[in-house]
Amino acid sequence: MNEIERNSDPLDGPLDGVSADIMCVITEFSRGKKKGGDSRKIKSQVPAPCRALCSFTDGTIGFSIRSMDYMLSFRVDEVMVLIKAAADSNREYIAPGGSGEGDADEPVL
Repeated sequence: MNEIERNSDPLDGPLDGVSADIMCVITEFSRGKKKGGDSRKIKSQVPAPCRALCSFTDGTIGFSIRSMDYMLSFRVDEVMVLIKAAADSNREYIAPGGSGEGDADEPVL
């Protein structure tokens, strides 16, 4: 990840806004017909440069894929809950008696 930039110009967005150039993965799915419904499989995955933007004032986090003129935005609070749940799940997974191969002393991001 490149350096995180803070917005200093209100014409560019909220003054608490931050952004960074990061890598994302563009996943394309193929659809097939199978008994009982559709089946989806990963057709391709391609890494691509992306721009991440976040603001608590707006309450959003967005990911812009400039090569495709495409942007996805999410509510910050919902993404934070999801990330916390993943961290909690990881802690349980690596804990003694968990199903993971890890050690409980390993750092959790």
